[in-house]
Amino acid sequence: MLLESFEAVYIAAKDSKLEPELFLRLEDHLMKISDYLKVNRNQALIVAMTVAANCQGDTVNIKELSDYIDCSPFTLLKLSNEFEALRKRGILIREKSLLSNSDSKLAENYKMSNEVIDAIMANQSAPEKVTDHYKDIFDLLHMISSLRDQCHEKDITTQRAFEDMDSALADHMDFPLVQKVSAMNMEPTDKFLYLYLIWKTLNGCTSVDISRIITGIIDNPPDRIRIMQRIMMLDSDLSKSDLVVLKETDFFNDTEFSLSDKSLDILKESGISLFVRKRNKKNIISPADIIPKKLVFNPDEDRQLEMVRNLLDKENLNETRLRLADRNLTKGIAILLHGAPGTGKTESVFQIAREVNREIIKIDISESKSMWFGESEKIVKKIFTDYREYAGESDRLPILFFNEADGIISRRKKVTQSNVAQTENAIQNIILEELERFDGIFFATTNLIMNLDPAFDRRFLFKIEIKKPEAFAKALIWKLKLPFLTEEACEKLANLYDFSGGQIDNIIRKAEINEILTGCRVKLPQLIELCDTEILVQGDLRPVVGFKRTNS
Repeated sequence: MLLESFEAVYIAAKDSKLEPELFLRLEDHLMKISDYLKVNRNQALIVAMTVAANCQGDTVNIKELSDYIDCSPFTLLKLSNEFEALRKRGILIREKSLLSNSDSKLAENYKMSNEVIDAIMANQSAPEKVTDHYKDIFDLLHMISSLRDQCHEKDITTQRAFEDMDSALADHMDFPLVQKVSAMNMEPTDKFLYLYLIWKTLNGCTSVDISRIITGIIDNPPDRIRIMQRIMMLDSDLSKSDLVVLKETDFFNDTEFSLSDKSLDILKESGISLFVRKRNKKNIISPADIIPKKLVFNPDEDRQLEMVRNLLDKENLNETRLRLADRNLTKGIAILLHGAPGTGKTESVFQIAREVNREIIKIDISESKSMWFGESEKIVKKIFTDYREYAGESDRLPILFFNEADGIISRRKKVTQSNVAQTENAIQNIILEELERFDGIFFATTNLIMNLDPAFDRRFLFKIEIKKPEAFAKALIWKLKLPFLTEEACEKLANLYDFSGGQIDNIIRKAEINEILTGCRVKLPQLIELCDTEILVQGDLRPVVGFKRTNS
């Protein structure tokens, strides 16, 4: 068997000093490995040593191999081209410690590709290397950015993301930016953060929250802290090479970074023109900044939201707007999401925007009400004026989003009540007028649909009620949030507690905190205790089972 050849080479290589007699003695075994992987005998020896190390759960580097073989590291350094050839074939994967500061080839660790190991163990033909070639640097950067989303969703590990990044960069050394970044010899985390920041900058983000990105890509919490500390202390490759600029934000412990002038020059030298639309308003949210989330709704809500999502797809929306214009109908699309708190109304808007790749202009209703009489009307008018101007210079029609809009779309008051009532009525009249001739995409959310002024009813093309999830949907939410739970446990929690998705999220957060503090994963009895603490009024959220006894 092939494994016997790997074992024979590994055993014979110990203390062999790579003398010529070794290759003569192992000729048959090396030939078998060579024929299987289509490699030369030096590469066959390297593969055998790496397979042996991997079987023990370790990676291997040149220094460790030289110690095992009892030869000078320089002897193996002469074979560095062989290591690189195996890496390019996809047989070996090169990696460094996440926190390694060494650029020496002696510190480069290697392990076998999982696909090759699986083929060997299954006694199947060796897989061929398949290289995804991206047509330009923008496709490549987009792929690297997608690795962050895959890590955040736990579809891949941090190590796999870095391996895929390094492999893609190695296969696209003809791109000038790749050449420049590769020449910097940054450690994997800094390299990933740098490329991700470049992608975000090209998409119009002038700065990126560091902790948010690191949390998304680094799956080991202690490593996250170490990396954050290194960046904050200006001890990273990014800072030492003057590639980024750090700036503190308004929030506690938050820090963002942006590309430095040096990096902007690097992009220019690489043939990349940076067209960054200045976004002075903090309320403009890029779809690239929205973290993907799996939302679970009842079937009817899911169907309606899917219809909205499909409508806002670029081609569908363009065709719809042309047809409506041909029939002299309003081209604007206004959507109202209403329902109980915590049911996912706001997050639905964010996820739809992310999926259809549209920016959100999010309006804080409290900021639209000025203490000065008459100013509120001007502010609201300016919101729609600014939206039209911004939409005119945008590649894709953005979304104007009024979150928790109860205060400005509720029933109008009698004008005799107060000056405040007059102001609020004036605001509502402006919004009604603007929506009547609105030419963009408008979302509003409210928890108090019963207070909606009838005049707003026909202004909304879609009015979607987001109810609390039904039992099967709640069970699915529990399973998505806590995959280790059995289906029976999820069904039990769903039937015991009439929680919204937001309330279930609260339980998940408390479960995570409990695991951090105790080091133990929560079990069903502990989850039930946590659920009980979520209930403010006992008995309100547990459904009644059987007959309810009443006093006669």
